[in-house]
Amino acid sequence: MARRNLRNIDQRIINRTIEEGAIKGIDDISTKKIASLLRITEPTIYVHFGTKDNLLKEAYRSAAATLYDIVGLSADDDLDVIAPYNLTIVAKQAQAHRNEVIYVFNYRHMPGFIEFTEAKTPQGEAIFEALRSTWYHGSNLENPAPFCPYIDRQLYLYVLEMISGFVYSIAKNELPADETTAKFFSALLLSSLRYGKELFKSMLTDENREDLKKKASNCGLLLDEKKS
Repeated sequence: MARRNLRNIDQRIINRTIEEGAIKGIDDISTKKIASLLRITEPTIYVHFGTKDNLLKEAYRSAAATLYDIVGLSADDDLDVIAPYNLTIVAKQAQAHRNEVIYVFNYRHMPGFIEFTEAKTPQGEAIFEALRSTWYHGSNLENPAPFCPYIDRQLYLYVLEMISGFVYSIAKNELPADETTAKFFSALLLSSLRYGKELFKSMLTDENREDLKKKASNCGLLLDEKKS
């Protein structure tokens, strides 16, 4: 029996952590209770994960990986078709993995949370690049959008936050996990990126523009200004 209890113990600990974090919130996760529920000793958890923070982080990565198994995008794809299609898949996954969705949402909204770079999966990178190109669309620069960490980071976090809220609402039964809902959300997301840049530019004062040039000196594309 003891040998069976220790089989895949890392994943069993992570799964129980996700369940506890979804039901009670991240702050109320107790390694002592997790150990009791799994019929292992509490030190066993620390042997496998080192610290409680490491356990919570690994549970976050595991939960996030469950949700975003989406279809990759290429330059020839029609974003108006592929985005709602992917979001329909994500919505169905959110419905099937409610605990994972809620854990990810709770973890990402803890005070002091900073998104991990490694959380950007190949699938996430694919859809982000497509949405990023939507923001830059219409520039008068001759070359494609250059790498611009300051702006790209904000776009990535914005998209991630929007999708996180979308699937959270589904996990909480506030939205249905259907194609119509995915298309509605896609329309909001795509329109905000397609038309947001012009609105953003119209809001900038001269002081804002100077500040932006300092923060994103390698990103003249944002303001449709050629580098001198």
